[in-house]
Amino acid sequence: MTNILKSEFSWKKLSLNFNHGEEGLDKSWILPQWILLLVRLILATFCIVIIIVSGVRKSDPRWFIYLTNWSFLLLTMAMVGLALISIIHAKGKTESTTASRETSLGKQSHNGVITDYERSPQAESDPNRADTKSLIWYKKGVWFLWIVASNAALVVTLNYWILVFEPPTDFMDIAVHALNSVVMLVEFFLASTPVRVLHVLYVMIFSVVYSLFTIIYWAAGGVTVDVTHIYTRF
Repeated sequence: MTNILKSEFSWKKLSLNFNHGEEGLDKSWILPQWILLLVRLILATFCIVIIIVSGVRKSDPRWFIYLTNWSFLLLTMAMVGLALISIIHAKGKTESTTASRETSLGKQSHNGVITDYERSPQAESDPNRADTKSLIWYKKGVWFLWIVASNAALVVTLNYWILVFEPPTDFMDIAVHALNSVVMLVEFFLASTPVRVLHVLYVMIFSVVYSLFTIIYWAAGGVTVDVTHIYTRF
């Protein structure tokens, strides 16, 4: 147990790389990959529709000042990215199958394998890094978005329904303050994306950035609503 905790809080766990034996961002521990792709396409489409309707509904530049909207925009970007990763993986798997068939016919290929990881000279030369796989750059970006968006969604949901909510409500209110966490939980429980304790630092950075933005915006006289409710509008 001590070794597990020590390993979890080691600085290498702050990186956006996988340990050997861990699944990729395009894998599910319970579903076939094509079903995971379908689920992600549905979730991404839902997020895109809600974010468009939310923006058009208000038609107000102040839409961009609220934490709810920051959070849902990040969630939309993360889900679109995860869906694209699943599409790329499905395409790569098809190309890998084709390459394997060509190899069996005597044609040359790169072992018939489409890899999701970058070659890491450091890992090859340093035995201490041999237990990690360096993710390709766009997967690191999507993973970062997912880490921040998933935590922000939960914070927005809890804060709104516990501290802010006053009836009546409507579908858009529920969508951006409750269904956002439903989207997050569906992806969280179906996909095999690892969870790192130290990744909370990325969430803290996002919190600091938003807090600084809010303070600056308020100090400049830009807020015309109660600053304590700034994250609740949509």
